[in-house]
Amino acid sequence: MADLLETIVAGMNKVASVIESNTGYDHILGDRLDKPEYLAIAANSSGALVDKPAMSELFAKSIHSHRPRVFEASKALLGSRLLSFASTANNRREILHLEDLFEKNQISLKVANLCDLTSKRSDSEFIKLRETICLGFDQFVSSRSGITRGLLHQLLNYGRFFLAAYETLGNSSSECFVVANDHSPAPVAYAKVASYFKKKVIYIQHAEVTENFPALDFDLSILRNRVSKEIYSTIGSPKGKILLSPRSQLTFDRAEVATIRASLMNTDAIPAYIYPTSVSSIDEVLKLYQSLDANPHVSRTAVKLHPSGKDEDLYLQKGMQVEKLTPAYAHLAVCGNSSVAIELLASGSLVYQCFDLDQIAPDYYGFVRQGLVQSLTSAEISLENWRPGNDTTAAVSPVLDDYLPNPRSTEGLTEHLRTKRLLLESTSKSPIAVGHEHLMRNEENLLRDVYCLPLALIELSRSSDNLYGDDWWVIGVLNSAFDRRDVNLPNAYDRVSVDSAGSVVEFWLVAKAIEWTGRTPSVAGLRRLTEFALSYNSNIKAKRWLEAKMFDLLIRFAGPRELIDFMGSASYVPKSPIRANKSVAFYRYMNQHPEWKEQLRSLHDPESHDQSSLDRLKVSVQGLRRVGGELEYDDYRTVEEEFLRAHPVISKEYQELVQSIYGDIGHRAKYIDVERDASQRSEVLDLIRQKLANKDGFSFVRLSDGEGIIFQEHSRFFTLKDSQNRQRHWWGQEIPSGTLDGLMTDLQESVREADMLGIPSVYRFLRDHSHRTKSLSQNIQGRGLLSVLHGVRHYDDGKKLYTDDKANIVLFNDLAIIRQLSGLANRLVVVSSGSRESVHEVFGDCPGMLHIPVPTHSKTRSNPKYQHEGRSLPFVYQEIDRHLASVVSPGDLVLVGAGVAGKVFVGTARRQGCVGLDIGSAMDQLLKAGIHSLF
Repeated sequence: MADLLETIVAGMNKVASVIESNTGYDHILGDRLDKPEYLAIAANSSGALVDKPAMSELFAKSIHSHRPRVFEASKALLGSRLLSFASTANNRREILHLEDLFEKNQISLKVANLCDLTSKRSDSEFIKLRETICLGFDQFVSSRSGITRGLLHQLLNYGRFFLAAYETLGNSSSECFVVANDHSPAPVAYAKVASYFKKKVIYIQHAEVTENFPALDFDLSILRNRVSKEIYSTIGSPKGKILLSPRSQLTFDRAEVATIRASLMNTDAIPAYIYPTSVSSIDEVLKLYQSLDANPHVSRTAVKLHPSGKDEDLYLQKGMQVEKLTPAYAHLAVCGNSSVAIELLASGSLVYQCFDLDQIAPDYYGFVRQGLVQSLTSAEISLENWRPGNDTTAAVSPVLDDYLPNPRSTEGLTEHLRTKRLLLESTSKSPIAVGHEHLMRNEENLLRDVYCLPLALIELSRSSDNLYGDDWWVIGVLNSAFDRRDVNLPNAYDRVSVDSAGSVVEFWLVAKAIEWTGRTPSVAGLRRLTEFALSYNSNIKAKRWLEAKMFDLLIRFAGPRELIDFMGSASYVPKSPIRANKSVAFYRYMNQHPEWKEQLRSLHDPESHDQSSLDRLKVSVQGLRRVGGELEYDDYRTVEEEFLRAHPVISKEYQELVQSIYGDIGHRAKYIDVERDASQRSEVLDLIRQKLANKDGFSFVRLSDGEGIIFQEHSRFFTLKDSQNRQRHWWGQEIPSGTLDGLMTDLQESVREADMLGIPSVYRFLRDHSHRTKSLSQNIQGRGLLSVLHGVRHYDDGKKLYTDDKANIVLFNDLAIIRQLSGLANRLVVVSSGSRESVHEVFGDCPGMLHIPVPTHSKTRSNPKYQHEGRSLPFVYQEIDRHLASVVSPGDLVLVGAGVAGKVFVGTARRQGCVGLDIGSAMDQLLKAGIHSLF
């Protein structure tokens, strides 16, 4: 039992570490220490218990008589790969963070929490185990001259939990155990027992640490920040791997935080929240509450309960307002000795610590000592001249960077890329296969260099063949990163020249920089890119991809001679079958260059009868093919019939999920064919003209695949993962739930009030689906389209009119129409992320034009046609919305091109008696920003 004894004593030392260094710890336990058996043990003048035989006797009696509560778990649960012990709200939050890391890294694992199970008293004897626990206590006590009552109490708890953990985990086949606390009796006991049974142990840090914490002895320690890593390193050499994982993926920017704080300091009255610890004195909290409530610079006072706080009624009885959730907005925050101060600082809140609230050693975490916050007392708040922020500056201490590392810094990115491998290594008894680990490390290296060192990477890749291995594998890794909208890729796009490529990885970055950000290669640059694609021969699959991508670029930018020369020299284009959407783009290109049409057709004929019926339908419908001067297809119902006939695999699903919705809408889907029917275009524009003339409120809102996020709650289609992907796509980050929920509510209201909606029709489904399609919902775009269709019926009032989701391009990308409409309005108001120069260049000659700028889309931050600074729109849309409401009046025409969040402004325009038009990407085309879709 030597190993077991060593394990038991090691756990006792971990429990003791924080207790022995905290002189006020007994106060934290309060009346739990007033037990007669504790009081009967002799103590010295300092209060330390010194009668070791009496302590050993008490400990042994307790352990030998204790019937531990063991968890009643099914064999399936106890066989779960990952078990945890997380009883508190903070600990549970960390388990969720780990599961979030699993999900983000495509690891299909869940953590089973023993604390969610029922328990029962055990009758198992485990005599040898009980004796060993008691022997461990004797060893521990013999190494001290005395111990506090608080430590004795917690060691007794540790011993009892050790018994429960031993029996529970001894019956489990799980490979890994997870804890989010490294010094409290229960999690320490479970972690130690898990380690004894040769299970891997993951520790997730749940709060800031001090030098008094125990050393890390886990297989993987997931720490919050650089400060924690440095502190643990000074305590002792860590065992196992360390991973830094911030609790927020928001980019931390001290300048931004300083701006928010300065704004708060200039506000006459701001809300105040008190953050007590779990052991704060309610009387002291009341004193602080009353001081804040009486201060004229405080608009509202509330107490934000500690996660483990169960005394809400006591606060309410004393007349205090109580909140259970931390507000999403910046505010005045007064904390006890709590690490929550760090999270509040990052939000831009004005943060103080009040050490009167509890008897924990003042400045326990050292935040005041490091200059992060200032201390404050109730008496100071009561002074007549005290104002939030008047004793500090808006500047934020650089030390905060170490507590909240920027996920996009080199260190943050490196940790992010290591995460998947370390998680896999730590959740299985078996090591990762050598070949698989090699691929994972290669992927880490490739993405690290792309994100952090793109220029050095480009230089090296030009002179080293297969720098990261197989070029086709490189393309796959980068495509996967793009598909998941990795927020770190745009930095690499900004660093490359779009006029040359000397390697596959460089060509990939150049192509994405062109497609994604709207940058345009020069004529010479396009020629150099073509030369690289044609001369590359190292990998057949990579060669095919390079030629296909070059084909897209030439159709977008080149003249017919350059395209013809390329197609004549290419190895695979057009000799291999060209996908339908590329054929559509080629068909349009042919029509744009009629004098070259036959020569182009000789290289590839999109109308050939060798094409499948579905592909021919795509070319005709998307290419607006005319027969005898008339459109071959000019009615969406006919196109639906042909589509279902040409693609029978999805016909039943389409009828159930799409046509049924159109059946409910009936005759009100009267403008679906605005692109093909001039009379429909005229009717819509006449309706807008009438509303402007009568000064009636009117709104048009377009809903395409991305807007599926608005209707998540109404259908099974759009998933949480889809939502997160779209957030990264639009805003370069995932938005906190409180902020996102408020935005979605406002967006739903805009949809509810809209007079006309643009919704997905057969034209979009035809574009998106090919013979490879097995289901309409097999990709994120399809799920978004279905989410919209099944969501809008919850907001349909029986009077709404419906058009196609691309009607904005048809109706509003003609500047002559915009000028004609604005001439009927009081004035034109443009709500756009376009730069001042680009907006005024297009709309400046419209009388009385007013531009209301908004933050731009993530993809256009480096495009000169857009403004580049400011927080993402979800964080500031309410302020912009209030401004819009204050400056518009009935009869104004409000054009909105501000992404999904901008649809809020369309609703506001309508409520103010204006005509609000959601023109979406038509705004990008009017600004000539170069980011339109090729297909």
